[in-house]
Order: sequence, then structure tokens, then C-alpha cells
Amino acid sequence: MATTTTLTPLLTDGAALDSDLIEKSCTVLGLLSNPARLRLAVAMYRHPNSTVTQLAEDVDLSPDRVSALLRPMRHARLVSYVVTGRSANYRITDELARSIVVTCLATR
Repeated sequence: MATTTTLTPLLTDGAALDSDLIEKSCTVLGLLSNPARLRLAVAMYRHPNSTVTQLAEDVDLSPDRVSALLRPMRHARLVSYVVTGRSANYRITDELARSIVVTCLATR
């Protein structure tokens, strides 16, 4: 008879990770595994409150493509935006996403 082993992610102090934290982490890592989204996250980190047009220039993509890439990031709450007039100003707000960007910039 085969036995089933349950793997529980642990912190260094031995405490189990919360399943919601694991889900959120997988979402963030999945979204930022796309090179274009990671470049957008870096651009938002370097230039908070950027418009889609500014971000498009920073990452050398069309504004339509940038909008499409931002949509799931907004949905997952990695970024926030403030509407000013006819444009939205974006910034990266998720702490895990910010720490991934900082790590990427520190290891280049």
C-alpha cells in the first residue's frame, strides 16, 4: 500500500505558510514570469505614477499592448492607478512584486 506524504511549506521558524499567501505568491510569480510584465514592473518602480503612454515608451511596446499587459496586473492588485483627467497613472503596489523588482535590479 502506497503512503501519501503531505508537503507543508515552512518558514525558517518552522511555521507553515498560509495557503492564501501561497496562492498570492504563485499569482505574482506567474504574472512576473512574463518578460514584458516584468519590464513594466521595473518601469513602474523606477517611474511611479507613469501613464500607459510613458510606460509604452519605457518598455518599447505599443500603448495597446501595455494596457493588455497591465489588465491582469490590476486584477491581481499588483499595481494601482489614479485617474487624472483622461489618463491613468500607474504604480507598482504589491510588496512581493516590488521585492522581486528590487532583487532583479540588485542582481544585474
